Amino acid sequence: MLRDAPKSQPRLAVRLNFGEPNEGLPMASTTSRPDLRDDYRVIRWKDWYKSKGLSKWAANRLRKSGKGPRVVQLTEHAVGVTVKDDREWTEARIRGGGEACDTA
Repeated sequence: MLRDAPKSQPRLAVRLNFGEPNEGLPMASTTSRPDLRDDYRVIRWKDWYKSKGLSKWAANRLRKSGKGPRVVQLTEHAVGVTVKDDREWTEARIRGGGEACDTA
């Protein structure tokens, strides 16, 4: 429950402006060529498999069998995936040889 501020002090108003969706995110690029600096950005393992819609168990099976993307050892226990390796792994798994379908 909010308490009323004393009458002598003005209330502070906070205005949040989120703008357009995905505005300001590092991966949100409007150009066809991504920023090369993003290629070496590391995504934590948990964030990676959740972004792919995989369970923790399925992702770990892929990693242990060598069928997942290459991993980067961050600490003794933590691993991650670079954006470049994620993109290459995802593109290799697109059905039809990785070529975009022409819907027009």
